[in-house]
Amino acid sequence: MQDPYAVRASSLLGIGLVLVAALAAVGLTPMNTPLASLPPGDHLCSISSTLDGSAQPYRLFIPDAMSNGERVPLVVALHGKGVDHHAWFELTTIKQVAGRRGWCVAAPNGRGKAYYNDAGEQDVLDIIDVLIRELPIDPQRVYLVGHSMGGWGTWHIALRHPQRFASICAMAAPQPDVSLEAARGLDPFIIHDAGDTVVPVAKSRKVAAELAALGISYRYREETGYGHQSKMISANLERVFDWFAVHRANDARD
Repeated sequence: MQDPYAVRASSLLGIGLVLVAALAAVGLTPMNTPLASLPPGDHLCSISSTLDGSAQPYRLFIPDAMSNGERVPLVVALHGKGVDHHAWFELTTIKQVAGRRGWCVAAPNGRGKAYYNDAGEQDVLDIIDVLIRELPIDPQRVYLVGHSMGGWGTWHIALRHPQRFASICAMAAPQPDVSLEAARGLDPFIIHDAGDTVVPVAKSRKVAAELAALGISYRYREETGYGHQSKMISANLERVFDWFAVHRANDARD
């Protein structure tokens, strides 16, 4: 697809310095470490790709509730272009919101700038499979959220594998490349800033109109004052988690 992003090099350098400083406190978990042995908190993990066998990194937040063996929801967060799997954990409040609720969060790398196509898409699915297999994750409460390129990835992956998710949220996202008919039962939450000059809000407005025409349930929220900045993510995380909390995959498919 045509690249809709224009990010200044100085902005990326600033983000990179923030991430490097923050990562000094996060240790890499060896790939063969059983996830069930990890304590609550923030972990830098990796999986072995089922596609090519390569080691693929992701960040993982384990809530205190999981130490009791309680089945918890999983939110999979997809990053935008110009950042990586650390961005959601270091540049948003997702760990704090998830910690208060006792939810698990995973942030895949998705092969960097691959737009979550092909190997990037498979990595996301592999991570979900591993987490459900090794941790007390409720498979009926798996959610997908993404911003910018990650918002496009959210549409792309969820519409191709709708049975895997209870609900999704696409923020500041380009239009999906898969038929929106597959969104039936996903109750997508769409968030976009009216003044976004990188990914115009008209794209999300068009998606919302198409969902309405198809009779598919969705929620649409239009913000002002954020442009394409990731600050919009933290400003909306509580309402996104509230939206997710009332959705289960078995309910959505009934």
